[in-house]
Amino acid sequence: NVYGLMSDVLAEDFDAFTDADLDRADWLYAGSGVAQLVALLAAAVVFIIWFVRVRKNAGVFAPDRHRMGPGWAIGSWFVPFGNFWLPRRVAGDIWAASTQDEPDGSRRPVSYALVNAWWAAWVCTLLLGRYGSRMYDQAEEADAVREAAGVLFAADLVDVLAAVLAILFVRKLTRMQHLKATQGPLAPAPPL
Repeated sequence: NVYGLMSDVLAEDFDAFTDADLDRADWLYAGSGVAQLVALLAAAVVFIIWFVRVRKNAGVFAPDRHRMGPGWAIGSWFVPFGNFWLPRRVAGDIWAASTQDEPDGSRRPVSYALVNAWWAAWVCTLLLGRYGSRMYDQAEEADAVREAAGVLFAADLVDVLAAVLAILFVRKLTRMQHLKATQGPLAPAPPL
């Protein structure tokens, strides 16, 4: 809405909008920001509770595969600047510990593609969102507002991607832990 209105302003198509349209665009922007924050906080609480649980499980499955203690499943999210990589480190250790070993007891190679994709999208949306918000707050001209709205829209798209990847990560890791808990640490031997 903001992007479209600023395009009309730049095109000097003053019949396409009114002051009420501009006020509504500001209200929608602020309202959507509040809604996103509430949704993020609710999802973060549930995710961190789950993250702590899977970290505890992974500590039982493979206590030797963790570089950080179980308290870091919570604490890593709140370390300034460290929160850009520490939770990923904890997640990677949980992922590796939750992977079944080979039938001979050797460690199975672990693919971190899903973990890395989720984490890259998450960090990207954080950085884009902060950059776009700063641009929007400092914008005084219509072209600057439109550019900031474009960056914020891109951040929202990456945010949706990060959310989808987080859901896939949660489902896959939960399945991996269920399998390891029910079948034991070793993968079934291939049929002869």
